Amino acid sequence: MKKKNNEPKADREPKRLPRKYLPGYAFIPKEGHYDVRKVGLTRDQVKNDPRFYNSRLLAAQFGRAVKFAQALLTACSKPLGIKCKSGQLTGIINRALMADESNIFGSGILMTENLAELIGFEFNETARFEEVCTLPFSINPNTHKGSLSIEVPAFVPAYYLKPPANVSHARIWLMSAILDPIVFTGTLTAAKTTCFPIKRLQVSACSLSIPPKTEGHLVQVIALGIQWYGYVNGQSRLKESVAPGSLTVIDVH
Repeated sequence: MKKKNNEPKADREPKRLPRKYLPGYAFIPKEGHYDVRKVGLTRDQVKNDPRFYNSRLLAAQFGRAVKFAQALLTACSKPLGIKCKSGQLTGIINRALMADESNIFGSGILMTENLAELIGFEFNETARFEEVCTLPFSINPNTHKGSLSIEVPAFVPAYYLKPPANVSHARIWLMSAILDPIVFTGTLTAAKTTCFPIKRLQVSACSLSIPPKTEGHLVQVIALGIQWYGYVNGQSRLKESVAPGSLTVIDVH
């Protein structure tokens, strides 16, 4: 049973008044009175005031950039065990949206010609791809078909790879994330080498290729990465992604 408050009404703490009593001011309850403070914008102003129309458009556009960045991160970084913060990537996508001058202000559409800044983006800033893998890849884009392939030369892993601790094996990935800039969904296709031991004297040469996108309005982000494997707690079975891999964007279609 709820206890009855026997305090005199005059001594009770006044309730906080909603801001609608006086727009632009906040009422902070004190001992027996309210401390009135002027505040900035109210939610109602931002939502309905015609003066903030452009702000609402930009906020909606930024929201689309966040969704696109999350779709790209989910498609690419998860297989390699990378936990990437989306802030920098969202900024790149938002600038690409703002560069679209064919649509009205705040309603930009992602176009590949505005995504050049995305090339070279590192999903793992603490272990950049060029720092952990110095292999001389040969990248062969097919501009007519829109496909891309890379030639991996024969190499000695110990000379070209700098693995983290507790890593015994590795695998090289070529990824293609096909993203829909309208509904913000992504699909991933990938080609990868066999899992090879770091201590192997030589890994044979191979070729990795990914198919082109099928529809013109889609955005294709191509990335090159490496995944690390190792034995955990003395187990005899290799465990994938024992350390975050590295991944860098090499092309956008």
